[in-house]
Amino acid sequence: MSVYTDKKNARMGYADTANVILETGSRLEMSERVGLGYIMGIDLPRLIAPSYEVHGLTLRYTAADEAVINGDKQDGDVVKRYGGWEAKGAWKSDAQEIYTLAGEQMGHWLCAAALFYNHIKNKGTVTLSAASLNGNDASDDAPKQKDDMTITPKELNDRIEYVIDKLDQLQNTEIPNGWTAAVNKEYIGGCDETPFLNCFAGQSDWCGKYWVPWYNIHKVYQGLLDVYDNCEPKLALKAYTVLKRLADWAADGISNLTDTQIQNVLEIE
Repeated sequence: MSVYTDKKNARMGYADTANVILETGSRLEMSERVGLGYIMGIDLPRLIAPSYEVHGLTLRYTAADEAVINGDKQDGDVVKRYGGWEAKGAWKSDAQEIYTLAGEQMGHWLCAAALFYNHIKNKGTVTLSAASLNGNDASDDAPKQKDDMTITPKELNDRIEYVIDKLDQLQNTEIPNGWTAAVNKEYIGGCDETPFLNCFAGQSDWCGKYWVPWYNIHKVYQGLLDVYDNCEPKLALKAYTVLKRLADWAADGISNLTDTQIQNVLEIE
């Protein structure tokens, strides 16, 4: 592995990943290609769908979505969220619907995609094998990649921008009247806003049957922050705008809590 470090600009003493070159054929380089193939194979609307559902909205595929372009979905089809931790009730068949970490994987994806972008942004193209592009969907009906794929930094940038634009759109869309799972459009988590509203109200049993809500939403914060830190200025500014709204939502919400109430939050999380 060959590493060049710009010490003046390196964070915490670590090399900027844009200046790290992995030896071709090394385990790290092969692992990177598998990881990049994974994030390129994710159906992004499915990652975003839970956040829209929390707002009482239905996300549908459009003609511009890859799944429609590839013929796997039709324009107007309802987007189905991923399973596992993203599912209502998570993986437990007997769990309540509110037992979920929905939205967390979207945050993880943004982190990974942003860091990958920073690493490959100075490269012309990156070739991914078909093997590294398969097996990345929890459902049995996932389309399989038959051929190798060559991607450019711009293609990865565009996928990140797609997610950020959808979250920005969500924050600018009014929540339907009478909807209770979310009341503040700035909130873009994948689980109900209810436990957070209970928390903001100072309730001791604020979490109820929900599963580590703050842990869940912090993944979204980190994903947005990584996009801000690692992507080009235009996209970074978009991510900052979404992040600022979400941060203000939390800061305003906890502003009146006492130290004891904050400690109660930390004990649950």
